[in-house]
Amino acid sequence: MHEQDYGILYKHVNYRTNHAVISRRREFVVQTIATVANYEYIINLVFDQTGQINIQVRATGILSTMPIEDGVQVPWGTIVGPGVMAAYHQHMLSFRIDPAVDGHKNSVVFDDVVRLPKNTSLNPYNVGFITERTYVEKPGYVDQSPFTNRSCKIINENKINPTSGKPVGYKIVMPARQMLMADPESYNNKRAKFATQQVWVTKYQDNELYASGEFTNQSQEDTGLAKWVARDDKKISQLCLLKFTKSN
Repeated sequence: MHEQDYGILYKHVNYRTNHAVISRRREFVVQTIATVANYEYIINLVFDQTGQINIQVRATGILSTMPIEDGVQVPWGTIVGPGVMAAYHQHMLSFRIDPAVDGHKNSVVFDDVVRLPKNTSLNPYNVGFITERTYVEKPGYVDQSPFTNRSCKIINENKINPTSGKPVGYKIVMPARQMLMADPESYNNKRAKFATQQVWVTKYQDNELYASGEFTNQSQEDTGLAKWVARDDKKISQLCLLKFTKSN
C-alpha cells in the first residue's frame, strides 16, 4: 500500500479577478503482484479524493516466445529476435463487484446518448441530445455500444440525491474492447464465457465468488457466469465486471 501524487486534481482561473485555485491529486494505492510463469501481473486499486475507484492492470516480466526458422514469417506472431517468435495472445481478467451503494438495494442500468427528434419544439436547431436509461431486469450481459457512448451504472433507487433529484450511484467507466477471439466451439470459450462479453450482471449468491469459474484453466465447462445467468432471477443486485488487457 502506498500514496502517490498524480498531478493536478483541479485548476481554475477566475477571469474576473485573475485569481487561480489549484489542488494536487493524491492517490491511495492498494497493490498486489502475482507471478504466473513468465509474467508478473500487477493489479492496483486506486482511490482518490473524488471518490473514484480505479482498477489498473499491468503485465510485466518477459515475453512468451517460441523458436522459428530464420526467414519465416507467420501472421499470428511477431519476430522479436533471430529465430525467436512471440505469438499473439490475449490476457483475460475478471473482476467481480458486489456493490453496496448507500445500502444493498441496488439496481444496474445503462445509459445511451441519443439525438432528440429533429425539427421539434424541443430541438428547433437540430443540435439537441439526451440520455435514455435501460434497467437490467434479468441475469445476463450488457452489449457494448461505443457509438451511443453507453455507460453502465450501479444505482440505489431508494436513495435520491437532494441536488440532482436522481438516484445515487456509481458509473462503470470502461471503453469498448475486443473480447475473446477463441472460437465458440473451443475449450477456451466453453470454459470461459466470462471473456465473451464485457459486463455481466447476476443476482447475489453467497457461494458465487469466482465469476470466471473457480478453476478456469483446469475445467472442461464454465463453472462461473455461464451457470449463474441461466437462473431466472427477477431482481438484480450484483455486478460482475470484466476488464482485460491484450498484448502480443
